[in-house]
Amino acid sequence: MTGHSIILVLEDQPLISMELESLISDAMLGEAVTMTSCEAASRWLEKNTPETAVLDVGLGDGDSRAVAEILIQRGVPFVVHTARERDSEPNCCVFQRGTWVPKLSDPDDLITAISLALETATRGSISR
Repeated sequence: MTGHSIILVLEDQPLISMELESLISDAMLGEAVTMTSCEAASRWLEKNTPETAVLDVGLGDGDSRAVAEILIQRGVPFVVHTARERDSEPNCCVFQRGTWVPKLSDPDDLITAISLALETATRGSISR
């Protein structure tokens, strides 16, 4: 990985967001930009586009569907990191476009998913 990749982390639980930031940094995947609400992430996305993102589905201000839709429109691959079951999510059609890694999974699984998303992003930017 380049180490210069911007990775949007959308997570409202402080301990989980700190763990995600640490995993991203320790694996030298890039720089984590952490947002704790859908509103904050949407505002950030008005002026920025990450190489990839890690999204929790349910946040204090609602589900992250609008953020996922922005990422899909821009061709940004994302990882869905949530405690919800994949098939039980009412807006699953949007979230199905991401790679699901359940919370409390092995950290290596999350690192692998983020790495693959970054590789996808790199291939996409080369072909554009």
